[in-house]
Amino acid sequence: MRCNTGRSFSEATKRVLWARSGGVCQYPGCADLLYLDQNVPKAKVMIGDLAHIIGFSKDGPRGDVASSDAYADDPDNLLFLCRNHHRMIDASPDNYPIELLLQWKERHETQVVQAAQLTKGRAAVPVILRSSQIGGRPNLVTPEEVHDALLATGFSAVCNPQTIEFENETVESLDDAYWSTQIAGGRRLWRAIRMQLNAANQGTPIAVFPRAEMPMLMAFGHMLGNSGRVDIFQYDSLRQSWRFRTKDSSVGFYFSIPDEPLDDGVALTLETTAKIDLGRIERSLGVALPIARLFVDAPSREVVSSAYVIEQFRIAAQSCLSSLESRMHRDSVIHVFPAMAPSLAFAFGTLIQPKVSNVIRVYDARGIGGVFHQAIDLPMEDSEAP
Repeated sequence: MRCNTGRSFSEATKRVLWARSGGVCQYPGCADLLYLDQNVPKAKVMIGDLAHIIGFSKDGPRGDVASSDAYADDPDNLLFLCRNHHRMIDASPDNYPIELLLQWKERHETQVVQAAQLTKGRAAVPVILRSSQIGGRPNLVTPEEVHDALLATGFSAVCNPQTIEFENETVESLDDAYWSTQIAGGRRLWRAIRMQLNAANQGTPIAVFPRAEMPMLMAFGHMLGNSGRVDIFQYDSLRQSWRFRTKDSSVGFYFSIPDEPLDDGVALTLETTAKIDLGRIERSLGVALPIARLFVDAPSREVVSSAYVIEQFRIAAQSCLSSLESRMHRDSVIHVFPAMAPSLAFAFGTLIQPKVSNVIRVYDARGIGGVFHQAIDLPMEDSEAP
């Protein structure tokens, strides 16, 4: 730890400041790690400055004749800052008064304690699944959003968020080649991520942050869902946050199964964000198949307000699939037409078991006139597993 004034500090003061700050610059919004050189990641360095709130020099920034000497080595009068922010607050002391700096210090140190006490050592591997754009706009998920959502559920991240991105900016028609290429690329990246995380993180839960097309999320739900515990998050577009609005809100999920024989296959609509015109199903398939539905009374983009809602959906979807498969030949196909939240699409994929489930043929609604187009078949072959 350094001080640009040349003032030396006691070892006790240094230890206290290091612990209180968590090794992170205490300037609001700055996430610089003060023990890591970004240009030399493995170098062991101390690049933080101890910065006085009441100035060290009576004549310096925020100096005080009565107090400067008394608080020169007091941890309560010191901030741990990166060099740039230390210089900034000392260059413009009128803009950074004592009261403001004390607020920064209290807020930052409170957050460090709360994060440690809240997580109690619980950790997860954060994985972002996202398409490069949605509706013609860049689709971004920031590390800050991910860490905020994890902390809100009592978890910390064992590593920086791992991103699997599906490139869809230049694709006008998402054909078979698009889906197979994107899934293959994402699978290779996931394998690399698992190797990079090494054996030390075996058994660590995966926290998934999904924002991509429904077929892609179902495919990766199918793959990652067999990796151990997976916690799924849902982006709240109104609040612009991955935090769930509540802890235990519930939603009624219902399903209906047609009475006619299902041996030639069945269509299954998943209607949680919007109702699907059943006429679109027959136009998309080219034949009239019996139609099963899994739905909520009031479809909405905001239907997923808690992790419990996702679990409720999984239970209802599992019951629906089991009911269908009990009345079908093993080689009959379930044609799936989704209008649902990303978190529920991923959750649906986790239910599809290799060598057990009937073929689940997933359709995507992108295309001229909103017609559904065949996208992928699940479960994947053994050679396609991650």
